Amino acid sequence: MHNCETSLLGAEDSCIQIFLISGVPGVGKTTLSYELLKRFSTFRIIQETDLIREILRGYNEYLQERYCDCNHILIPDHTKIFTYEELKEQCIIMKNSIEQIVLRQIRKGIPSILNGVHIVPEILNGIAGNHRIKFINLYGRPQGRDYSRYTATPRRVGSV
Repeated sequence: MHNCETSLLGAEDSCIQIFLISGVPGVGKTTLSYELLKRFSTFRIIQETDLIREILRGYNEYLQERYCDCNHILIPDHTKIFTYEELKEQCIIMKNSIEQIVLRQIRKGIPSILNGVHIVPEILNGIAGNHRIKFINLYGRPQGRDYSRYTATPRRVGSV
């Protein structure tokens, strides 16, 4: 069971059970997640949000093929560099699923770390009653191989 070993900033943070880490591609979300995991071995990194995005992408493609001839894709492919407004829209689409993941982890008593560009604190604030949740927003110039993958990828005409 969770023993509140996660005090990072003081007594008010002594029982953090969920870290939600946001930031642009390549800024260090995954690196920070694994550093937290080294420090707090009871935590688990949850990768399900990537799975949710992939399922939504497939569903969008299915809907386009079956019901409409439109080019509006709500969950774009991995080469898309998002505007902040687009990230907020993606977060709104995924909010209920993210909240269910958080609630499940809290219910099971499994301290967890979720990270991604789709974690937007102003949209997710209040999920699970903010019960032992800490948002970490990473700012800065993205660097490294992940960011270079995005900037080096040719943009397709008509893609979102």
